[in-house]
Amino acid sequence: MSDYINSLVDKNPEPIKVPLEEDPINQDEQKVIDDTVKEPFDCNTSTLAMTISDPILFNDVATVTAKGIGGDGNYSFKWSDGQVGDNASFFKSGTYSVTVTDGNGCSLSSSVVIKISCDLNTILGTWSIDLYNTCYPNPDGTPAYYATPILTLYEGGRTIIRFNDGSEVAGTFTYNSDCTITYSFIGCSLTGYAPSSPYYGKLDSCGCLDIKLIKQ
Repeated sequence: MSDYINSLVDKNPEPIKVPLEEDPINQDEQKVIDDTVKEPFDCNTSTLAMTISDPILFNDVATVTAKGIGGDGNYSFKWSDGQVGDNASFFKSGTYSVTVTDGNGCSLSSSVVIKISCDLNTILGTWSIDLYNTCYPNPDGTPAYYATPILTLYEGGRTIIRFNDGSEVAGTFTYNSDCTITYSFIGCSLTGYAPSSPYYGKLDSCGCLDIKLIKQ
């Protein structure tokens, strides 16, 4: 009988696998960690602040510097006219705002008033007028060079345009508060830009002509 019983018993049974219970303390700790990662920074508690320097005016250009304070120390700056970075240059009078953002995603804005008094002496004198014919362009489609008369701006708003054949035409000009020049040429009212302007040398159009004004 004992032999029969022994024959029914597995002498090399596989160990019974009992699942281990997860440590409830470790689960709670992991939940706290996960919640800490996912929860955004409360910007109401941020120490982020900003200062803006007084504008420094040189050659009709105002330069301003913004400085971040507090926060996490990783600052980015964006100005209302599209400039980025802590330093910004302005060529026109007006009110400009800047927004500083730190690495926590917190941000604040401030503004600065720019007053530029355009220096008439920077535009008086001789300018070359480059003329390009757009109605009859070059084979590659670019405007064809046409001529280069000389424009002289005198104090009081008087102008003289001297053409290549020696002929002259008298006219007038105004120097505007945004440091642009409005002058008349072959029946058109055109805009020129002071050398300090970011648009200096920009083409203006009149009929079949593209016109560029360059200070000599």
